[in-house]
Amino acid sequence: MIEAFENGEYELLGRRRLSHQIARLEFSSYSSPYGGTGCMQALIEAFGHQVTSILD
Repeated sequence: MIEAFENGEYELLGRRRLSHQIARLEFSSYSSPYGGTGCMQALIEAFGHQVTSILD
C-alpha cells in the first residue's frame, strides 16, 4: 500500500472533519490518470472507517 502512495500522481493535502462522524480526505492530482483512490480507500478502511462517497 505504501508503494501505491509513492507511485500515485497526486499530493495529499490533508483531512477535514465535517462533523463528529464525517471527515474528508483531500488530495490534488497532478495529471490524469493519477493512479486512482484505491490506496486511499484501503488506508481509511484499515483504521476501521467507511468510505461513503468519492469525488475525484
